[in-house]
Amino acid sequence: MRIGIITIHNSLNYGASLQSWSLYKYLVDHGYDCEIIDLHRPAHDDYVYSKKYVDYYGVCERDRKLTVRAKQWLRKILTHRSKPDYMIRREEKFNRFNGQIKLSKIYRGIDELYDNPPEYDVYITGSDQVWNPTQPFCIEPFFLTFVRNPKARKISYAPSIAESSLTEREKSDFVKWLSDYSYISVREFEGQALLRSMLDKEIYQVADPTFLMGAQYWRSLAKESPLREPYILCFRLCDGNKLVDYCIEMGKKLGMKVVVLPLAVDRDDKCVVVKDAGLEDYLGYIANADILVSDSFHGNVFGILLGVKNQWAYIYPDSNRGSRLVSLMETFGMSDHFIAPDFSTTCEEFYGKTKNLENIERVIESEANRSREFLLRALTDK
Repeated sequence: MRIGIITIHNSLNYGASLQSWSLYKYLVDHGYDCEIIDLHRPAHDDYVYSKKYVDYYGVCERDRKLTVRAKQWLRKILTHRSKPDYMIRREEKFNRFNGQIKLSKIYRGIDELYDNPPEYDVYITGSDQVWNPTQPFCIEPFFLTFVRNPKARKISYAPSIAESSLTEREKSDFVKWLSDYSYISVREFEGQALLRSMLDKEIYQVADPTFLMGAQYWRSLAKESPLREPYILCFRLCDGNKLVDYCIEMGKKLGMKVVVLPLAVDRDDKCVVVKDAGLEDYLGYIANADILVSDSFHGNVFGILLGVKNQWAYIYPDSNRGSRLVSLMETFGMSDHFIAPDFSTTCEEFYGKTKNLENIERVIESEANRSREFLLRALTDK
């Protein structure tokens, strides 16, 4: 059986890289001939925009018109300014790790994919926010509408919609695009409820692909942290230093170092900023942290999988993507481990409210087994 996965892959994003690796690795370990469909996205330098396949909010059309002029401008800038050494080191580490994945031929744009689609027995829509209609790229390929063989099986494993509602146009497209899937699963309960209200099909909720590999696997990949003293790890994705500054304040009160991944603007004198961490380094900094603070879904996933003694999630007040974090923390009995939106969570709460690690380990195993059973059944059920 040949399997093709389409997901967000080959990225300098820690979560995207590790979730795509997880699904691929799990299937290969179970004897399947598997590869990831190498569809490039606007972030890739060689991406070719399509006039037909565009996003819902006009970003692709705007960027398509600007792209030639912008690339010429960027080329002039980059010829006079090289990348910082830390960025080169980080990219090299990511490339080595991502290079373990077997990829299809390169599709520089969506038109190339639809003109000459790869052939498999089973096509899988993978995880991450591939069904989020607010993405700045066309999400239709992630519903497998490029597949030509009517006998090929289509399934989804843990894609995220990341929105609490859809427009009428989006609903119509989702219903049409999902009509010939054999099995549909999503990552969040909110997405499950949304699709159930639209489709006359069973919609399953499963864990993020990283749970398929189990906690021990990730511990084996994690590098030892170079820090020997207790530290707070702040892994933040959103711009600005508000979350970093909160961690620095907590660190002062608790007498603990603060480590920040991947960047903190103008805070190098107040914390340890690790700018060149590869994927194994990232896992190591999480695994060895005494307290993890993160606004990242996958940052909190790995805090759970790696058994961090204590962790806190944060959702910015203007974020419309918080449901995925809420769903994750609820599943593991950690709904009370969110830092207040205005950062009013006290030091006593921050340090004193610990995790029930024994219960979390049981839930990890339960979630992993339930999700593995779904995936293997979706592949083999006649």
